[in-house]
Amino acid sequence: MQSVGAYVDWVSKKPHFRDVGIALYGSQSHLAGLMLGCEEEIALRMQTYSHTTAIIGDLLEGGLAATIFVCGQVNSRRAEGKVHALTVTSKDRIPNWPAVKTFTEQDMPMDINGWIGWFVSANTPDPTISDLFNKVARMQQTQDYQELQKRYLLTQASLSPEQTQTTHH
Repeated sequence: MQSVGAYVDWVSKKPHFRDVGIALYGSQSHLAGLMLGCEEEIALRMQTYSHTTAIIGDLLEGGLAATIFVCGQVNSRRAEGKVHALTVTSKDRIPNWPAVKTFTEQDMPMDINGWIGWFVSANTPDPTISDLFNKVARMQQTQDYQELQKRYLLTQASLSPEQTQTTHH
């Protein structure tokens, strides 16, 4: 299978493989799977797992035909080179996977990206927040951190505490 369309055709003929592994009910992956099922009028069933390691295991052992999860997880030791990406949910292709078309490019409009926030208690003193922010900023400048970002196909969007406060109020 090289496309979402080929997957939909295949699973239409093999409905016992309609389960799609997702790591969290209500996540972006869950939403993408529901949108795919609705758009293609196919009865996909989102199968919730507690961790991506279990999804990869079932996928590799043949108990699960497909999954939708964070792209960087296919770089895990267990999955690397053993799973094939059919598409990505963002409107843009992933730079590290230039040949993998987006859902939109495969005639299913979708632009879902995950945003992960870092939160502390609202009563955390400003000097403590500033200190934490500075430590994280220094860590983000290291070569190890940048290699980790690249390995897990992550694109970082950093905001200062002031920008975060302005953006989210």
